[in-house]
Amino acid sequence: MLAGGIAAERFFYRTHHPEACREDNAMIAKIGGRSIETYLPEALGIMNVNKCRLRGLVWKLMCRMEDELGAGSFDAGGKLETAGLPSFDLLLSDDIQSIWRETGSEHHQ
Repeated sequence: MLAGGIAAERFFYRTHHPEACREDNAMIAKIGGRSIETYLPEALGIMNVNKCRLRGLVWKLMCRMEDELGAGSFDAGGKLETAGLPSFDLLLSDDIQSIWRETGSEHHQ
């Protein structure tokens, strides 16, 4: 799980920010694990097996963010420049599971 962030950066951007994974790396070391890069191939493998679903999940989350931005920008004749920023509230586990299931039904592997 802790290698998921670095794997996601590599999966989507082909590189990762070394400082960004410092805390995850420290948590791995705290429980006696090796360097986070040791776990990267397995984490990337999991992502590659699920790549269609992951891309679908990201697309759905981006659409949701755009909907939230758009809804705020047109309230009472508002403009995008003056709209409130999206809330970026964390999704509940049930919401994420529902979106994940939807991506599975749309993308057959």
